[in-house]
Amino acid sequence: MVDELYWPFTISALLMFALSLLNIRSKILIISLRVISIYLTIFPALNYLNHEIRDWAKVTVSISIFFIFFLVLLLKKFKPKEILHNTVEIVTDVSMGLLGWFIFIGGILLIWFIFHLINPNSGSQNQGIYFENCTEAISSGYYNMDVSHEGYRSSLDRDNDGIACER
Repeated sequence: MVDELYWPFTISALLMFALSLLNIRSKILIISLRVISIYLTIFPALNYLNHEIRDWAKVTVSISIFFIFFLVLLLKKFKPKEILHNTVEIVTDVSMGLLGWFIFIGGILLIWFIFHLINPNSGSQNQGIYFENCTEAISSGYYNMDVSHEGYRSSLDRDNDGIACER
């Protein structure tokens, strides 16, 4: 579902961010537009990272738009002469912010990696053992398999009591 909403989210984010740059007197409206636009760019990127990085192009586009928003706000806050004059301070601040984000994202990826090392079959159901029917399962020595057993399938459980191929 998010795949269908990717471009509407991205276009909405760009429009809301552009609106927030107009001379609007309401600070609450400006902040709201910016927060929503940043959320609409980061949400798809996190979604595609969450689903085992299935589309790098969309992640890259979303993160790039986020950084463009960041740079536009930076340029809007400081005058170009101030930016050139204070380049070292700004680069230090930006790099520290980026370092913080990289550490945060790296920590999340590390936790995800450790979780998958500890529990390699998380998210996958019954990929190890497959029996066409109970005759095949019993002849292989598998019977009275409860729902936690990797060979269990609901089609092998005739009375739906959570135990397949009962003897």
